[in-house]
Amino acid sequence: MFALAVVAYVNTIPNELVFDDLLLITEQSSVRSAFNWREIWFGRYWGEIWPHNVLYRPLTIWSIALNYSFNGLLGLSCSHTAGYHVVNLLLHAAVSTLVLRLGIALCIPSFASFAAALIFAVHPIHTEAVAAVTGRTELLAAGFGIGFILAHDHRHTALAAVLFALALFSKESAIAFLPVALLCVFPKDRARRDIMAFGLYGLVTVAWFALRASVVSGIVIPLDTLPLAESPTYVRILTALRVQVRYLGLQVAPVGLSSDYSMNQIPTVTTLLDPHIVIALCLGAGAAAIIVKTWRVSAIPTILILGYTITFLPTSNILLPIGTIMGERLAYTPSIFVCLGLGYAFDALRKMVSGYAVALLAALLVVFVWGTVDRNATWADPYTFSITQLKTAPNSAKANYNAGREHHIAGDVAKAVELYCRALEIKPAYADALNNLGVAKRWQGALYEAVGYFKNAIYLAPGLASAHYNLGQTLRDMGDESGAMTSYRKALEIHPGYAEAANNLALIFVRQGDLDRARKLWERALQIRPDYTMARENLKRLDTVRN
Repeated sequence: MFALAVVAYVNTIPNELVFDDLLLITEQSSVRSAFNWREIWFGRYWGEIWPHNVLYRPLTIWSIALNYSFNGLLGLSCSHTAGYHVVNLLLHAAVSTLVLRLGIALCIPSFASFAAALIFAVHPIHTEAVAAVTGRTELLAAGFGIGFILAHDHRHTALAAVLFALALFSKESAIAFLPVALLCVFPKDRARRDIMAFGLYGLVTVAWFALRASVVSGIVIPLDTLPLAESPTYVRILTALRVQVRYLGLQVAPVGLSSDYSMNQIPTVTTLLDPHIVIALCLGAGAAAIIVKTWRVSAIPTILILGYTITFLPTSNILLPIGTIMGERLAYTPSIFVCLGLGYAFDALRKMVSGYAVALLAALLVVFVWGTVDRNATWADPYTFSITQLKTAPNSAKANYNAGREHHIAGDVAKAVELYCRALEIKPAYADALNNLGVAKRWQGALYEAVGYFKNAIYLAPGLASAHYNLGQTLRDMGDESGAMTSYRKALEIHPGYAEAANNLALIFVRQGDLDRARKLWERALQIRPDYTMARENLKRLDTVRN
């Protein structure tokens, strides 16, 4: 299965950085050195890029920083993609192998475990987690989480505690592996004897919570960044159940996969009579019936059903609203239990019709490999990613916005304006779309319109540093140097690493004759971005003038 995973994902290696990957690797300062321990282990996942983010994933950041530093040692650009993708590919292949080990540890027959690992290795629903560098959070959490369960099963308590801590430091939702570990050992009548071990794991959890709290304390998450937070609780739960039906459908038949399921691609559900809710309730009743019927004979169906449920709970929007309604990457860990169930089903079929079962499994693997290889191409480059996203999620405000941005970069400003406006039709309070629409209007020479869009974006999202910067740019074009200076300063206040704002503010200081402050700002810009050519040339001109 290791080799099969490599075959299925090898075509991700030449892919460029897209979407969140580009932002994290080029803008997040903590990834620039693997030895920047303080910023990595006592900083937030997105650093200052998103002021309100409360994600704490230092191990993932450290692994990306290692890639970044390794590129430097090889004389490559920090954003050279091959190393990042190779690491993700190898991590997924390793997790696939661990799925085999987990199946055997759960006393699932060898053929079933092997089939499950093969299916997991090539399942198209995992593409987002593997092809996107930011999907590494899922790969690390799943790998260390399974390792934690296996180490505990072999009574290596200290090692298990370390692996559990590493899973938590990879992604917060890895906390679900603690009840899953208890679930896995309970049928072996070891739960009572493992009290001391689980006490240690509990201490690890408390220590992790305390460290995370110290890093994110005082940060208030705006409700508009949580898609279902402002909906009534029952609407959030019903919508989450609808999404779970969609997830299960993609697990069984991964057709119509998309990199975006945000509003309004996934409409909210307000009634129990919605067909998806009826299906969800029927599936829940069926799962409960299976547990009741099989528990005394075999604990495996119960472990698989509850394992899937438990690992999905933290990201399901059922317990608490999170920053996304649905994302295929979130299905990576729960998929372990679905694949084990599929392997179990193939084993049962093999006992009845051996030859047909093996042939059917082989056919499924071929179809899945083809689907995964084809899906990997979605992440080929930013333009392909965004255009494909719009095709698969035409009703999503985010998909329209992303496609508009790529058309904007390509120079098709008219098409960009059309798509930004479409995004705002779907989501009127979309600060990023307002900001980019302002940029497009500025390019078209409609400066007063642009100022209006920037001010609306700032009203909706006061912490959006780029809107303040773009407002400064436009005010400068209009001759309002004082207003431009205020906007640049606000952008730097919000995002101290905003090199462009520092550069442009320095130019204003030069025109005002304050050369010392200009020098400090250009030095600051170059400290932030050593490869910032414009700041370096401006600093050279300043030195020439002074000399």
